[in-house]
Amino acid sequence: MLLALRLLLTAIFGVAAVAKFIDRAGARQAVRSFGVPEPLVVVAATVVPVAELAVAAALVDTATTLAGAIGAVALLAVFMVGIAFTLARGRQPDCGCFGRLHSAAVGRKTLVRDGVFLLAAGMLAVFGPGAGLAHWAAAVSTLGWITIVVAGVLAAAFAVEGSQLMERRRHRDYPQVLSTTGDKLGENPQQAKGKQRSSRRPEA
Repeated sequence: MLLALRLLLTAIFGVAAVAKFIDRAGARQAVRSFGVPEPLVVVAATVVPVAELAVAAALVDTATTLAGAIGAVALLAVFMVGIAFTLARGRQPDCGCFGRLHSAAVGRKTLVRDGVFLLAAGMLAVFGPGAGLAHWAAAVSTLGWITIVVAGVLAAAFAVEGSQLMERRRHRDYPQVLSTTGDKLGENPQQAKGKQRSSRRPEA
């Protein structure tokens, strides 16, 4: 069970970190929406995924699992405090936890989810890392490895498709704002100016 918790948290923090690195603009917007001062937005949007990646790496090895578990508890506690404070102010910005892979407004479900992750990390910190990956890998049969590889490929395919779907939804829900010249989405600015001049001509 402890090994399963360790692998689960490794995957969660690893995916969250990589997703934020891929969607840098989204990561900055998520940090900004939680009230981080503008001068610190870039720093915070960089520190968070770096810390998540460090936690994921530490959880892989049994020798560093304790440090990774403590880091996970600290990160999740900070996330939960930030979410609770934001909800208390009556705001529900997008979490941005998994970049383009998953985008949803924060709420009580977000707090419960992070609370479950925090409990799992706490169990690793208290009870230890469990069996090592080498011991587990030796016990897996050939069929088991094939299943794992196929599941990984399918998960990657779903992740890519989900990222593309979220990107299309973002463009659909947040279309480009009309510029001050009045040009429409995708319209050539010179064509828009020409339409403005023609609209200003007095009728004969």
